[in-house]
Amino acid sequence: MANFLSPTQHIKLAEMLDKAINIPLVSNQKEKDIFLKLVRAIDSRVEAITPDEVLAALNSKDVTVADVVAGAMKDNLVPFLADALAFPFLPTMIKRRVLELVVDMLVEAAAQATTLDDKLDDFLQAT
Repeated sequence: MANFLSPTQHIKLAEMLDKAINIPLVSNQKEKDIFLKLVRAIDSRVEAITPDEVLAALNSKDVTVADVVAGAMKDNLVPFLADALAFPFLPTMIKRRVLELVVDMLVEAAAQATTLDDKLDDFLQAT
């Protein structure tokens, strides 16, 4: 399967999740490994269903998606991904939170005159 995120973006998204979510009874290093696998799975699935024009907005300050598209992505991507991706080792509440955080970060980067890397760097530096 193809990916639209770079390996560096995978790592940054996993770090974002690690800072925002605690998986009970799992060591911090194992959490990072789990989050990296989750980000890669999300990446592959989103790339398979999202037009390239929308994905291009993630890495360009000059390209943004319309508010109506960003709203549709926020409304539809999390439930779609929740059904499409099986994470049987995560409680439903944590799985939902993982998906919400990643989708929110992707949509905000696509809808604003910024890049995903800039958004992730801001988040990681702020926490």
